[in-house]
Amino acid sequence: MKPEGRAHRKAVGSPTIKRLGATFAGVLLLFAVVLAVVLHALSQMAAAEREVATLERAKDAGHRVAALVREQYIHQAHTIIEWDRSHIEHYGDIAATTRTATANLETLAETPEEASLAREVSALVRKNHEDFLAITLPAVDRDDHEHAAELHAATEAVVGRVVKLVQRLNESFEGRSSAARRDADALRVRVRMVTLACFGAATLFAAAAAVLVTRRLGIRLAALRRGVEGLGTGDLTRRIALQGNDELSDLASRFDEMAASLEKHQRDKLQEQKLASIGRLCAGVAHEINGPLGIILGYAKVIRRQGLDEEALAAIETEAKHCQRIVEALLETSRHERPTSEPLDLGALASDGVERLRALGRVGTRRIDIERGDASSVPGDEAKLRQVILNLLTNAVEATPEGGHIEVSVGRDREHVTLAVEDEGPGLSPEAREHLFEPFFSTKEHGTGLGLAISRAIVEAHGGELRVGSSKAGGARVEMLLRRPEASEREALA
Repeated sequence: MKPEGRAHRKAVGSPTIKRLGATFAGVLLLFAVVLAVVLHALSQMAAAEREVATLERAKDAGHRVAALVREQYIHQAHTIIEWDRSHIEHYGDIAATTRTATANLETLAETPEEASLAREVSALVRKNHEDFLAITLPAVDRDDHEHAAELHAATEAVVGRVVKLVQRLNESFEGRSSAARRDADALRVRVRMVTLACFGAATLFAAAAAVLVTRRLGIRLAALRRGVEGLGTGDLTRRIALQGNDELSDLASRFDEMAASLEKHQRDKLQEQKLASIGRLCAGVAHEINGPLGIILGYAKVIRRQGLDEEALAAIETEAKHCQRIVEALLETSRHERPTSEPLDLGALASDGVERLRALGRVGTRRIDIERGDASSVPGDEAKLRQVILNLLTNAVEATPEGGHIEVSVGRDREHVTLAVEDEGPGLSPEAREHLFEPFFSTKEHGTGLGLAISRAIVEAHGGELRVGSSKAGGARVEMLLRRPEASEREALA
């Protein structure tokens, strides 16, 4: 059997896993019971609410029948009063609607008393209609005014009786509706109480189970957590040393072995990195300073043999200043001062940098265009960002031949404000791009190789980034990306 399979079976069969599984299963079962109880109670409440709605429809049907009987009576009365058939057409429609409404009312009556009242209403409405057609209309046709008063009184009596019966029927509906509504309200209260009680019991059970499990495992887990937290802070000398023969003690033992291994590896790696860093720094400084010192030594020998020579003194001064720049750049690299923060306009800094280069006579016949977008303001350290921009512009000027074109653009997107410098120089090879930001690496004959390394350190201290690519003209394109204040605020809120 594979070790992974044995480890899996051991983990599944461990006491801790079994206890946790039983606890979770109990909690899930209890919540399933709670859900079933709540669903049953909700079903009962829905049935009660449906009964209330049915009784409300029954009351509306009773009121409708009473209104239709009155309207039917109005047409009958107009026929008797005016003693002609002018209302018969409208009467027929009302009579048919009334019969349909009384039939519907019979279907809504549930108790024996309600059914009896509904049948009596239907019978009276039907008899009233039949008497009107069989007695009243023939009398109107015969122009028999002698029985007009009797016919009117009989019709009115039937209508009064129907209205009283409908009123009794509605009272019955109202009584049952009120009772059903009270039952629904009481059931709603019971559902709420049952739900709260069930969820309360489930919560108490879950809490009790959690307390029991925590009490059993708490001490061991706390010791394990403290040990892991110590390792997480970088203290590789921390050991958990948890006694026992369960999976937690086995995990603690593995952590202790890992910490010991990491401590040894970190010690060895740190020593290697220190030696390598010192070696690279010494090699770089020796390489960069050895050339100027050799020139200085050579000219010093010339002066000793031939006496003072202005050209030799100028060369010594130039090379000494070159050594000084290397030392100053090294000091700048070693500083870790926190940059200040004030609102700065990158477009204005770029324009100022171009003017400085022109004043020093370093631009020559090259054309420098600056394209400034809207809202190019960012928070930052003016002196340090000015140094970065001046370095990028200087590199572009030195790479671009006389009469060439340099384009500086400042823009923004949702996250960053970007300053890009594009030149028409020879561009950068893939190898040069790979090592461009390394100290002492330079593509220029007399460069220190520290300008871009320092610039990147400054930009990264501002939370930004330097990117290198190719320009449209085939030269180099260097971008400085600085985060907008709004982007930082959105990130903080998120």
